Amino acid sequence: MNAAFMGLIRKEWLISRLSFMLITLGLLSVWLISLGFTIYHGQPGIGLVVTTMILGGHIFYIAIFLLSGLIMEGKTQLWLHSPQSAYKILLGKIVTGVYMHLASFSIFILATIVLFEAFPTLEDFNYLSLFVSGGFGITAIGIELGLYLLFYWAFYHATGTHPVLGKYKALITLSFAFLLHSLLAYLGDTSVVNFISGLWPLPFENIVGLYFEIANGGGTINPDSIPLTIGYLLLYLFRISIWFLISVWLLEKVVEVK
Repeated sequence: MNAAFMGLIRKEWLISRLSFMLITLGLLSVWLISLGFTIYHGQPGIGLVVTTMILGGHIFYIAIFLLSGLIMEGKTQLWLHSPQSAYKILLGKIVTGVYMHLASFSIFILATIVLFEAFPTLEDFNYLSLFVSGGFGITAIGIELGLYLLFYWAFYHATGTHPVLGKYKALITLSFAFLLHSLLAYLGDTSVVNFISGLWPLPFENIVGLYFEIANGGGTINPDSIPLTIGYLLLYLFRISIWFLISVWLLEKVVEVK
């Protein structure tokens, strides 16, 4: 990575660090309150529910980070005057969002370990598997969700540059999103995509969500996983690359017009 790109990442961190700390402290406060209720009532299921929701909720972390940053960029218009390319600006935001997401996820993995070690009635599970597989799966979904938002943000602003369509840019963006995702849902269930997704299985599971089970004063966290294949990874990389490259192209068109 060159110095200019590292400078972009540093800038994103400096802009976002207060929000990161406030969100992390807020979630930790919720977790500690749930831990207090768990100890007071002697019901580890309370802490288990809250912990699972926080871990699973990290799917939206990158998307929320990108959306808040993009809203700020839209208000200040600083991206219009940046000497950096749209490619580097957007990639810098994504990289910063990913490492903040991983830092937050790691903190609550530690909180999960504390909860399970403190209450023996909770069934043990593989912490390393949750951290690695869960971190990979939830991060991957978070990146794709964030790129969806990035694409629609760029589409919204690109539509706004048209002298006629710009008046209806919000309605056009929402309608386009509905039609596009209906098409993608249809294509995603075709025999060709299912065939490619099943190619070259790997000896790993891809965790796409988490759910909890509570029974007899105890409980555990169970992963919602699917088989991981090279075909699935190739389709994933193709999707996120397309979203990113089209977003860059749209944003550059906006800059050219303005």
